Amino acid sequence: MTALEPLDPEDLRILRLESPTIAGHTCKVAIFDRVPHAPPLELLRDRVATRIARVPRCRQRLAVLPDGGGLAWRADDIFSIERHVRTVAAPAPVSRRRLLDLVANVMMHRLDRDRPLWTVDVVEALEAGGWAFIWTVHHCIADGVTAMRWACDLFFDDTSASERPAPPAAARAVASRRALVEHVPTTVVRELTPRAPRSPFDARVGAARAVGFARCPLADMRRIEKAAAGGTTINDVLLAAVAGGIRRWLVDRGAPLHNIRIKVPVSMHESESPRAAHGNRDSFIFVDVPLRESDPLVRLQAIRDETTQRKRRGDPQTMFAMFNALQHVPPLGRLVTRLTMSAHEFTLNVSNVPGPREPQAFSGAPLRELYSLAEIAPHHALRVSALSLAGSMFVALNSDPDIVPGVDQLAAHIEASIGELSSSVEAIERRRSRVADDP
Repeated sequence: MTALEPLDPEDLRILRLESPTIAGHTCKVAIFDRVPHAPPLELLRDRVATRIARVPRCRQRLAVLPDGGGLAWRADDIFSIERHVRTVAAPAPVSRRRLLDLVANVMMHRLDRDRPLWTVDVVEALEAGGWAFIWTVHHCIADGVTAMRWACDLFFDDTSASERPAPPAAARAVASRRALVEHVPTTVVRELTPRAPRSPFDARVGAARAVGFARCPLADMRRIEKAAAGGTTINDVLLAAVAGGIRRWLVDRGAPLHNIRIKVPVSMHESESPRAAHGNRDSFIFVDVPLRESDPLVRLQAIRDETTQRKRRGDPQTMFAMFNALQHVPPLGRLVTRLTMSAHEFTLNVSNVPGPREPQAFSGAPLRELYSLAEIAPHHALRVSALSLAGSMFVALNSDPDIVPGVDQLAAHIEASIGELSSSVEAIERRRSRVADDP
């Protein structure tokens, strides 16, 4: 009999978040230059077939435990590369607009639970040249950090281990049980007390999806990070850019401006842990952003102050430890999960996963763009996911188009928000230069 591996509580919790209008998967969209010597589909199938042993979970499917009391992983005895790596039925060449529509269509449809929970849809000819693939993987088997490492294992040309994306350094866990007991009550009251104002993305989410892509130069973001100083991080700059884009989008629609509360996932992966153990290991913090503030640098400073305080207090570690403890008290765990998913708790989720620092390729064809998308949630009709790669930050937006119209315009506003921050930094640098030049 094939061995069964019970799902751990966190993966089971994620699987149960699915609903008639919410699919539980994520996807990566990789856009490459043309491969001259063979069809991309054929090459990709061959590569995945030779490498899939690196990612054992991709050969496993869901199964019911014999006692009927839960779910487990078991080997798929009829696994077929052809069923998982397939071509997209779309007239070639595929335009940028059509590619976005194809990605949105993938985000709408469910993965087959009778098979391993992933697929790759290959777009063999793009209007702008090159080709692309859309890799869909269920969130219950991998969070963003794990999926990025699996992408390197399965798809990209082999590089040295030092060039592969490492998990972001997880902050130190709360030192002791006593320290956890002391931290939890204060942190829970502070973080789980409903404080988010009426959200522009709070409505009953349907099944339709629309996606948008933005690209921001990391050099510009680092320049902003350096000029803002005071412990500002690249992720702070990303959050400020997203907030600035939302501000512009709301102004376009004549909507009121107020504070928004962003949920920011925090990876709890340990870089020295075995790769096989990398599944879902996320915590989070909430960050309040004043959209009424017109100065982009003031908004950035407000974000920096919020993230610095929460990291200094150890909020991500405390919440992670608390949720781990609540796995042993399922009713209470479900209650707290519902609280953290409420539209009264936060406005939208913005994640940021580090990708490879060096350029990547497939069969020698350079990887031009790489986007990561995550599913939206009930009463949270917009989700933003960022992924860095070799000098660029690629930002993907997934939305319900009936609640968030014009998501492509919102993506463009995020790019413009980076430009706005850069212009503000340049103005400060010019003033400093004039002061330094005065006798």
